[in-house]
Amino acid sequence: MKRTFNSHNNKINIILFLIIFFLSACVPVIKKTIVSKSPQVRVLLNEIGEKDSIYFIGNYKLISEEAEYEFGSQNNKIYIVPSQNSLLIYNDFRYLEYQKTRNIRLISSSNESQFIYKGETYYGDIIFTHSQDSTAQIINKLPLEEYLRGVVPAEIYAKELDNFEAVKAQSICARTYAINQMNHRKNENFDIYSDTRDQVYKGANAYHVNSDRAINDTRGLILTFQNKPAVIYYHSTCGGKLEPVQNIFTSNPVEYMPGGMDAVSDVISCSASPKFRWIETRTIDQLDSSFQKIFGSSLIPGLEQIKDTVQINLDLNVLNRTETGRVQKLQFNSGDTSIVFEKFQIRRFLGEPSGSPLASNLFYLSQENDSTITIHGGGYGHGVGMCQWGAMNMSKRGFKYYHILNKYFPGTLLTRGY
Repeated sequence: MKRTFNSHNNKINIILFLIIFFLSACVPVIKKTIVSKSPQVRVLLNEIGEKDSIYFIGNYKLISEEAEYEFGSQNNKIYIVPSQNSLLIYNDFRYLEYQKTRNIRLISSSNESQFIYKGETYYGDIIFTHSQDSTAQIINKLPLEEYLRGVVPAEIYAKELDNFEAVKAQSICARTYAINQMNHRKNENFDIYSDTRDQVYKGANAYHVNSDRAINDTRGLILTFQNKPAVIYYHSTCGGKLEPVQNIFTSNPVEYMPGGMDAVSDVISCSASPKFRWIETRTIDQLDSSFQKIFGSSLIPGLEQIKDTVQINLDLNVLNRTETGRVQKLQFNSGDTSIVFEKFQIRRFLGEPSGSPLASNLFYLSQENDSTITIHGGGYGHGVGMCQWGAMNMSKRGFKYYHILNKYFPGTLLTRGY
C-alpha cells in the first residue's frame, strides 16, 4: 500500500511538473531595456478654418518671444481665429496676433491642469500651428502612457473584467501603433490623428479603471519584429476570416499578418459580436446620395423627376474577391454610367445614409427589383491584424494577453520600448 501511494504521488508530481513547465513555456521572454519616462506624443485634435475656442481647468502658460502669458482661474477661456496672414488668440484679458507661420504652445503648469475642447477634456499641452491656407491645427501634446488612457477604452470594451487580458493586448497594440506613427511623422507638425484615420482618442472622458490598470500592467511594452516596432492593425470584428495585410494596406505580404480562419477550437472567435452577421438594403436614392458625396455630382441626372423606378436600371457586379471572400472590386452600372469601386471606396459607396461606411467588404448581394439591393454581410472593419471581438472571446476563455497577441501577430516579440 505504501509503495502504491508513493507511485501515485510520483505520478501527480510529474503531471504537476509538466503543467508548470507547459505554462512557463507559454510565458513570453520580454527583452529588457532601461525603463525611462514615457515619450511625448502629438495628437491632432482638429483642423480649423474659422473661430474656435478652448476652456481651461487649471493654469496654462503661453510663452512667446515677447512675453509669457498665463491662462486659468478668471482668465480661463480663449478664442482662436485663423486667417491667411495671422493667427489670432484672444479673450477679455488678452489679444495676441501672430503673423508668422510658427508653432504656438500653451504649457500646462501641473499634471492636474486640463483643457476642454469640443466637449472633451484633455491633459497635457496645447500646440497651435498656422498654415498659409487660412487654417490652423489644434494639437494635444502629452506623455504616451497618458494618451493611451484616452485611446484604449475608446477602442475596446474595457468595462467587463472578463475582457481584461484583451484590454492588455489592446494596450500593447495601441502603444506599438502610436510609436510607429511617431517614427514616421517625426518631421511633421503632429504624430497621430485622434480619429479612425489612426486611433480613436477621447481624452479624459474615456478613462476607465480597468483600462488604466491594463495600460499600467503593460507599461512600455510593444510588439517588435526583427528588432523594429511591428506594423500593427486591428479591427472590431473579422467575421471569422482574417484578411492578409497585403490585400488592404501594403503591396507586400507581412509574415506576421498572414490572414486565415479565426477560431478557438470549433467556435469562430468573434461570433458573439453584434456585427458578426448583418443584412442591409440600399435604394437607388441612397446610392445616388453616396455617389454625390464621393464625386460631387448625381450619377443619374434628373433622378428626382423619375416617378417610375422601372425606368432605372440598377446593376452591381462583384468583379474580384480576396481569398477570404472580401470584395475588392465592385462594378456599378446605371444607364450610361459604369464605375468600378475598389477596397474602402466600396464601403463608402454602399455606406449608410448617415455617412458611415458599410461595416465591411465581406458581403454578397441580392436584388429583388430594379431600384433596391440587399447586402448580406459579416464583420466590422478591414479584417487585418487583431480582431477585437475575437480577442475578448479569448480573454473570456482564460487566455493571457501574450497568447492573444501571439495568435494575431505570430512571430512578433514582446519588447519593453521604454
